Amino acid sequence: MIDVKKLFPQAGVRTQLFFAAVIWLIGAGMILRLAMIYLVQVGTEHWWIPPIGLTLGLVKAYFLMIPSAAKTIERVRGHGRNWIFNSYAPRVYLMVGGMIAAGIALRLLGPTDILAYQMFLAVLYLIIGIGMLLSVGVFLAALRKSRRKL
Repeated sequence: MIDVKKLFPQAGVRTQLFFAAVIWLIGAGMILRLAMIYLVQVGTEHWWIPPIGLTLGLVKAYFLMIPSAAKTIERVRGHGRNWIFNSYAPRVYLMVGGMIAAGIALRLLGPTDILAYQMFLAVLYLIIGIGMLLSVGVFLAALRKSRRKL
C-alpha cells in the first residue's frame, strides 16, 4: 500500500498558517495592483473612489474575510500536522479559481475604455484587495499566538 504521507509531505500548524498568510498576501497584492492601475486610469478628479472602495473593503473584511480566515485557522489547528495545501478547504480553492476566472472575464469582455467601468473595476478591486489584506493580519496574529504557546 502507498504511504500517502510520503507522497504529500506533512507540515506543522505554524507552517500551514504561514502558508495561508503568504498565499492571501500574494493574492491581495495582485488585486490591489489591478485596483491601482484602474485608479490611475480614472484620474485624480474622481478622488472619492478610493474612500468608497476602502470603506466597503473594511465592511467586507469584517463580515466575510475575517470570519473566513478564522474558520481556516480553526481548520488548520483541528487537523494538526497535515499536507500544506490542506490549509484551505477544497471549496476555497474552487471559489478562488472561479473569482479569478470572473476577474479575467470582467477585464476581457467588459468595456474597459469607458470611465464608469474603470471606476467600477477600481472600487471592486479595492474592496476585494482590502478585505484580503486585513485577513492576512488575522493569519499573522494566529501565527504569533501559536508561537507564544511553544
